[in-house]
Amino acid sequence: MPELERELRALAAAIDYPPTPDLAGRLIVRAGPARLPLGRTLAVAAVWLALTSAAVLAAARDVADSLRDLQTVSGATIQRVPEPAPQATPRDLEVGPRATLREAAQDVAFHPLVPRIGGGPDEVHVREAPDGGEVSLVYGPRADLPPAITTGLGLLVTEFRGDLAPEYLTKVAPQATTVKRVRVDGDRAVWIAGAPHYFIYGAPGGRIAERDLQVAQNVLLIERGRVLVRMEGAFNRATAVRLAGTLSPFEL
Repeated sequence: MPELERELRALAAAIDYPPTPDLAGRLIVRAGPARLPLGRTLAVAAVWLALTSAAVLAAARDVADSLRDLQTVSGATIQRVPEPAPQATPRDLEVGPRATLREAAQDVAFHPLVPRIGGGPDEVHVREAPDGGEVSLVYGPRADLPPAITTGLGLLVTEFRGDLAPEYLTKVAPQATTVKRVRVDGDRAVWIAGAPHYFIYGAPGGRIAERDLQVAQNVLLIERGRVLVRMEGAFNRATAVRLAGTLSPFEL
């Protein structure tokens, strides 16, 4: 039995869901283990109890394949869903232990990229996951960087090796969210703004991580060589592109 079907059967046994809706226009964003938070996860991911027969499962895969990958950069997938936009509310930052830029650069398999903002980041954090490590740069609010409702920060920069984690980050964008492909100094990028959206970090093996389905405000994703840079804040696209254009490698 394929892994996706096994996980859907396990999920079906764990929850109680209303009768099967019309699958046309619905999207399977990802199927995770039965421990997923059941309320908003099911509403956004559209994993239905009725997907228990091989025929229905195949049809759902066809729908998903036709609608997924609206925009893709290395390490992230943005998927459109016909769901209401979530409410932007504060969330806990799960960015790993605090470190210095030098320590972070020594602990990850890439040169961290730092935007040229006066004084540098207020905090630097590093995590072991995904493969190659992850660095987060924290900037408090300032004149040109108003506080984001979701993080309270002026800017949160998260970086990891997109080539080592090709499906690590999934963006779930409701119809009211703007998703636009842009270029930053020739690098591929995607601007996600307007209505808030969800983002999901994938655990090893493609399963959903414990910190799944967090709400984000405005985000610019930039593919800079092998590194995926995620910049989140309450800023507009012009500010995001300007900041992304100042990214430069931190050298030991």
